[in-house]
Amino acid sequence: MIPPKTGVRLENLKKMLQDFSYVIYANLIILISSSVLVLLSALFPSLVVVLSDSRRTPWGLVTSIFVHGDFYRHFVPNMVMFMMVSLLFILTNSSMAEDIRKKRSMVFLSVTFVSAIAVNILWIVWSEGSAIGASGAGFAAAGVTFGFTLQNSLPHGGKTVAEIRQQYRGKSGALKIYNLITFLPLFLLIVYFPDSFLGVGAGVNVFAHGFSFIIAFVGSYFYAPLRIFLQYPRRLMRL
Repeated sequence: MIPPKTGVRLENLKKMLQDFSYVIYANLIILISSSVLVLLSALFPSLVVVLSDSRRTPWGLVTSIFVHGDFYRHFVPNMVMFMMVSLLFILTNSSMAEDIRKKRSMVFLSVTFVSAIAVNILWIVWSEGSAIGASGAGFAAAGVTFGFTLQNSLPHGGKTVAEIRQQYRGKSGALKIYNLITFLPLFLLIVYFPDSFLGVGAGVNVFAHGFSFIIAFVGSYFYAPLRIFLQYPRRLMRL
């Protein structure tokens, strides 16, 4: 027999996983697709070139996200990064209302992949070379997480200093402070050590890393007005 407290915790964990189901789907898509292609690439090395993002392989806009050149130095770090960022996203949004958790979970999945594909389009336009790997998706996921962490840490409303301070007290205040503590180190890393943040090095696609992060950050921060704008034509049709 499961103790009452343990049962409640398990139920809360199950509920939280359901609310963040799209974050889990994003990880499964990345992990399973990349794992399959790592195995196939080991058997058929030419697949890496065929599925890469380049002007000669336009389908690589999508397929290149799941292709990696090396298992230990490319595949494993990208998978670990994506999972760690996903966990951080869940932790920084776990105390939000149920409907907000579900909406943001969907935004995480959609903005991450849209940003990664958008950057692949920019790469083809900007460069004559090729690109592979899920690091662009990883930095896009970081951009989404960074955007919502910033939103969670800022005061909402409040016309006086006292009203703003009140928002940083109690349970909701603890959530804001936790998000602020999470936001600041990454912000300082980006400002003072951009090379470290972008992973500058031989063979690293800094272009994809930087623009994936920026596009996803903007997309996550303005998802609410964008969603309202996209729903506006539907409302007109109902009139």
